[in-house]
Amino acid sequence: MVRKRIRDESHNHEAWAIPYADLLTLLLAFFVVMYSISSVNEGKYRVVSDALSQAFGGSPRATIDKVRVGTEIRLPGEPEAALVLLPQFRDGVQQKAHRQPVATAIATPSAAVAPDDPRQLDAIADALRGAMGDLIERGIVKIRRAGNTIEVELQTDILFPSGSSALSVSAGDTLGKIATILAAQPNQLRIEGHTDNVPIHNAIFPSNWELSAARAASVVHLFMDRGVSPQQMSVAGYAEFRPAADNATSEGRNRNRRVLVVVLGNHTGAAPAPPADSGKTRT
Repeated sequence: MVRKRIRDESHNHEAWAIPYADLLTLLLAFFVVMYSISSVNEGKYRVVSDALSQAFGGSPRATIDKVRVGTEIRLPGEPEAALVLLPQFRDGVQQKAHRQPVATAIATPSAAVAPDDPRQLDAIADALRGAMGDLIERGIVKIRRAGNTIEVELQTDILFPSGSSALSVSAGDTLGKIATILAAQPNQLRIEGHTDNVPIHNAIFPSNWELSAARAASVVHLFMDRGVSPQQMSVAGYAEFRPAADNATSEGRNRNRRVLVVVLGNHTGAAPAPPADSGKTRT
């Protein structure tokens, strides 16, 4: 008589679920790691990318968004160092504005008067005061003659969100009026960024140097879009080191957070022309 075989019921038929669960856990961890490293600091990427391109003999690649990178230098005759942003270049060619100034009813002074004529600066100042009348009365914008220059001082509260260099929506109208007037003039412009002494340190702005320069550069880009020639403009960031008021009070700090558009007369402060190439090899 054949003996009936007894089946072993102790075997676990669900053992496959354990390695399957381990596999899912590993896949989840893999995708979490991939997601965490997918967020690239755009500013640092641009710096590294340009450095590698130049090191291997190529020209820097242009990025989709404008990334402002400054270098701390000492301007001739300036007591403090200023973080200066040079004009944007792409494939070795300085970029020009692509859009024409927006049509407006603002009266602009005639460019027939030479920049070395004081009447020309007076006409520009009068046009700016007429365009900024409401903001001047509210104390948000100040326009003053300082020697052979005109200074247009704008509080950053109307231009930028706190800790940001991105222009607010309302800033376009204010800066657009200024750009419309200055686009028709040959004067050199210096755009200055200033901050209070409250420190900032994040992935985008390691200090107030970068923040002040980036804010001034944002104004320059808007001016270029509104028809101001990039050859007329330079950018300087002074951080908190040129205060207009005492940083000990909130009112003083608010005054110190500002952007200055300096209109230069008689070509004051214009960048020197590069020396002519003599064709000789320098050693």
